[in-house]
Amino acid sequence: MAAVGEVHDGVDWGRMLTAGTRDLRALAKMFALIAVQPNLRWMNVETTAPGITFGQYAMTTKTVPHVVQLIGVDPSEPTLRFDTALSHEHVISKGERTSDLALRTKAVAGANGDYFDIGRTYEPQGMLIKSGVLLHGPTDHEAVVFDRTNKPTFAIFHLRGTVVDGARSYRITLYNSWPTRDVAIITPDYGPTLAAAPGVTFAALQPLGEGKYRVLSLQPMTVAIPVTFGLGFSSELREPLPQPGDVVDVHYAIEPPVPGAVAGIGSGPLLLKDGEWYEDKHAPAPDERDVQWPVIAIGTMPGGTLMFAAVDGRHPERSIGMTRPEFAEMLRGYGMLDAMALDSGGSVTLVSRAPGNAATTVRNVPSDFDQERYVTDALFVYSTAPLGTIVTSPRPHVEPTPLTVPLR
Repeated sequence: MAAVGEVHDGVDWGRMLTAGTRDLRALAKMFALIAVQPNLRWMNVETTAPGITFGQYAMTTKTVPHVVQLIGVDPSEPTLRFDTALSHEHVISKGERTSDLALRTKAVAGANGDYFDIGRTYEPQGMLIKSGVLLHGPTDHEAVVFDRTNKPTFAIFHLRGTVVDGARSYRITLYNSWPTRDVAIITPDYGPTLAAAPGVTFAALQPLGEGKYRVLSLQPMTVAIPVTFGLGFSSELREPLPQPGDVVDVHYAIEPPVPGAVAGIGSGPLLLKDGEWYEDKHAPAPDERDVQWPVIAIGTMPGGTLMFAAVDGRHPERSIGMTRPEFAEMLRGYGMLDAMALDSGGSVTLVSRAPGNAATTVRNVPSDFDQERYVTDALFVYSTAPLGTIVTSPRPHVEPTPLTVPLR
């Protein structure tokens, strides 16, 4: 066993070592959580920043090896905040590595995010909120939204919106998703280009304030166009479309509402609800439910601590991975209450800043030939605290026993 970390709240060292500090108590909790795991082979615990602990361990269950990484986050720590990061700052992109997203945005800990259109558009499957701005979705998948106090809300969120043009009304069903079968809002966050989409018409809008917009142009999407703010209308709509010059009212919001929403990411599946296994009927990639492979999740612990958990996989000699039910059972064993999986398989990447380092590094072993996969987004923790003082657990030291009898 090894322990290493940064002390940020210790001034009186004697008092700190006898009475403890919040960070040391959190480190002790992480130690206690790991120490009781079955057939434990080795473990390592760290303090990363005020309110953040990291743990890693190896165990064997039913003769199957597993390596697990954990990041505990105290949401009440005032120097911490949650937020998401988006590949190349566009919904449609070529993807970025989780570690590059962390370095670019100066995160101190976190993980890869949503399932996505791999190898093609990299569009996320679920909802994405970044710095308080809705960038994609929501869809019919589970998501987690954090408010300004770092409080998480797990739910299936829905987009409720309408476009009103005089006596005509249109229901908005998509946000930065293309093409559309109904009505979609498109913003410059989508990407530089809007692809051709037969049967869809795009209305470019000029904001006038208080939810009112003027229709600048109406264009059948027979060719690709540069992205501007506007609405995509499907030809399946029965109502006549707004015309250039019309002033329309556009209003939308997510439900259930989360006042002060700062960050949000999907798309599940939900693994635990109120401390029990949850069979998510809207799970992405449902055929992966019973496959042993790399898995990752974020969940809530008693007392309010938030926990990232990742299990390496596809390395038979080191860590085989887990099915979703097996993973949920492990999380339930930690005492987790609500837990939602993030994109698993080769996307699984957990990052944190090792004690004393200025930047994050990858803390698990990705399964794509030990290389990171390009992903669409990530969920991170950011800290404004400076680096702390490095402390390590004492190394064993053996002194020779003095001889009590003379040598002969």
